[in-house]
Amino acid sequence: MSIVLSSLNCKYIHPNMAIRILRNELQDHDIKVDLKEYTIKQDIDFIIKELMTYEIIALSCYIWNIELIKMITRAIKKRDNHKIIILGGPEVSYYEEQELTDIAFDYIVCGEGEEIFLDLITNLLQQQDYQHEALIIKKNHHLKINTLINKTNVAYYQKYTNDFKDIDLNKQLVYLETSRGCPYQCSYCLASLDNDVSNISLDNVYDKLNYLLDNKAKTIKLLDRTFNFDEERTNKIIKYIIEHDNHYSTFQLEITGDLLATSTITLINDYARQDLFRMEIGIQSINDDTNKAINRYQNNDLLFKNITSLLKSQKVILHLDLIAGLPLEDYESFINTFNTVFSYYPHELQLGILKLLKGTHLNKQITNYQYQFNKKACYELQASSFLNQEQLRIIKACELALNRYYNSKKAHIIIIHLIKKYHLNAFEMFVYLSDHLKDIKQLNELYQRLFIYLKDEEDYQVCFDNYYLNSNYRLKPLSNVINKKEILNKINNLKIIKQEVLYRDTIIERITANKYYLRLLKTKEIRIIKIN
Repeated sequence: MSIVLSSLNCKYIHPNMAIRILRNELQDHDIKVDLKEYTIKQDIDFIIKELMTYEIIALSCYIWNIELIKMITRAIKKRDNHKIIILGGPEVSYYEEQELTDIAFDYIVCGEGEEIFLDLITNLLQQQDYQHEALIIKKNHHLKINTLINKTNVAYYQKYTNDFKDIDLNKQLVYLETSRGCPYQCSYCLASLDNDVSNISLDNVYDKLNYLLDNKAKTIKLLDRTFNFDEERTNKIIKYIIEHDNHYSTFQLEITGDLLATSTITLINDYARQDLFRMEIGIQSINDDTNKAINRYQNNDLLFKNITSLLKSQKVILHLDLIAGLPLEDYESFINTFNTVFSYYPHELQLGILKLLKGTHLNKQITNYQYQFNKKACYELQASSFLNQEQLRIIKACELALNRYYNSKKAHIIIIHLIKKYHLNAFEMFVYLSDHLKDIKQLNELYQRLFIYLKDEEDYQVCFDNYYLNSNYRLKPLSNVINKKEILNKINNLKIIKQEVLYRDTIIERITANKYYLRLLKTKEIRIIKIN
């Protein structure tokens, strides 16, 4: 029987590691299997046509692809009901019985699937029945439901030293496990359902790191839910990466900010190359009542002390996360959380709306907090007893402008300058900038929205500097300079800039009626010139 392992990824740069591990396991047992990866933007008919050429179709299901997978599996079964469809992944591991009728499948593997999947495929090839406590079976429209979420022994899945052979290491993200499970119980997160942390042996981790560093993988994301939960182990891995740095790769780590040890910060600040590490810290909220309600115990003072230390050294790319819509955090509280976190000016600040994920403890508290949310993936919050629809709309507007102006690095310097200088409310500023933002296509239009905040010569210079940092050439001017040649001639008469410099690719922007910003591309100078 022909077998395919498949997934619909968000983008080409995000390969699926789960189906590679399963493929390697089957191939180690001399079972022929193909691997087919698609993106959620690809033509669905093309995907169905390709998958229909196989007899056993195994699909990896996540929040971003489940609705498409439902369409694909229904279409496959409608065309040929004898096709065997196996589903796995976090999105199908926690479905209620009534929800399973909406999905066309034969088997669902709940939880980690290395051992179960191999046994299931082996029995299917031998045309034998197979049952397991973590396997949901649909046969003749009847369901056999089991409640176990399977966990694979760490010794079983850590044996593969190379799961990366068909990944473009220069263009795609590489995902690497050094542990599974999370020691915390945040009620909104699926990782909280597995508090048994299993460490892959350091020798195995080092083998994989050697392969990736030797082959110059560009971006390596460690999948550990809390990379720094064990100080000694964390430091050993970080030290190994520093000592074997290829001066090219970047490592992304998910860490808990207030748990970050001084020894780890010192190790990175003293010895790591700049941008060798990118740290992602899920702050979510600084409201103590909110954190208590979601089973998070966060020391905000220590958190911000560690963030300050990391930012001061300029060694680490720092990405911070916030979630709007958590229990007990109303509109004013969230604005306070946003403004407080933004005031540290991380390299990136991600603002997301709460998603009520299946299986989480918070999903079982929907009525307690009057949560209204989209019943289809990605289950985003629409209203609650703490945030109404209009307040959520405004928060989303802030998110849109935050991404376009700040996280994109297109206007982050002028944004920071203005907020610091005039003590602006960052949240309100981004909400204002979001107006008509969806209709703005050109970078100059993005910047012209900022002009309302510019008050003096310094502001204009910072604004123009930041604008032209994006590109010295082919950017439309921000101000209306209609007589450029006449102005250049007047400046030339001042005899302060050499002619061959002045008339060679000079950018001019108007600050006031008789004051101009000049960017001299030949000498890479910036001048403010007043013409009487």
